[in-house]
Amino acid sequence: MTLKTKFKYALAITGFLAVAQIPLFIGIAKKEVTLGQGFKIDDICEPKTAKEVASIGLRDRFFMEDTIDLMPNPEPFKIMEDIIPAIKFKSIEKPRIKHSEAYHRRIAQAKELLGKHYQKSIVRKGESVPGISDFVKKQVKQLTVAKWKNSHYKISAAIMRASKKHSFDPMFLMAVIQNESTFDPSIHGSFGEIGLMQIKPSTADWISKKAGIRYKSGADLENPVKNIEIGAAYLAYLRTRFNSHSRLYLSAYNMGTTNVNRALGKQIWPKDYASRVMGFYVKYYTELASPAPQLVSQN
Repeated sequence: MTLKTKFKYALAITGFLAVAQIPLFIGIAKKEVTLGQGFKIDDICEPKTAKEVASIGLRDRFFMEDTIDLMPNPEPFKIMEDIIPAIKFKSIEKPRIKHSEAYHRRIAQAKELLGKHYQKSIVRKGESVPGISDFVKKQVKQLTVAKWKNSHYKISAAIMRASKKHSFDPMFLMAVIQNESTFDPSIHGSFGEIGLMQIKPSTADWISKKAGIRYKSGADLENPVKNIEIGAAYLAYLRTRFNSHSRLYLSAYNMGTTNVNRALGKQIWPKDYASRVMGFYVKYYTELASPAPQLVSQN
């Protein structure tokens, strides 16, 4: 075969590739062409060649699984490689799911909260859910008390923002809020606690200075967005203080670090508050995993 004939053959095959849509990478043009599949091998090469291809296993270089019927005649490719040395063929790979950093943070804290129980828990089903922002928005909208219903979007956005900043699972922050205030930003506790996450003004003042948060007075805690910002920062501090031991940092959020340390000194492990929060946490994931997620009850 003359060089001229080879060149014409190469042009013909190039046209075939554009129509048949075989994946290839042309190094000269620095351009990747992603194409489909659609011809049987007998349509583009002689039966003898088809058998040869089947026997030497060249299909594994180009296609996944049992797709030999789509494998082109390798001889024209050899001709093209002689004329255009830069051409390279690209194997087809199964797509890999890339999860976001938020996803990995959420799963990491879920394992932290549940420890050895994580593998068999309903929470593990959350691994199959790439994002939960829509679920959070829906729950916050329905749980927020009527007076503050118009602020539900700001509240859910604040939860997602604080979760990202401090590597919390958004479900965890929602569980704390539901246990503390049942999503009522106006609520005041019997010991001076204020707002969604029931923060004392003295605690807010201390953690705000430590975390670099703008804070003026207790009135700021009635702002649900500011309350979540400060409450999440305090939880993050306690988490570090107690080496990510969830039962301890949750208990400290409720009863203070001094009381937790005293209890530990008496060989008592506080658990009541942490158990209530975790009850809501598991309920959220139970609803998330159900075919038709419903509102998590306040009980």
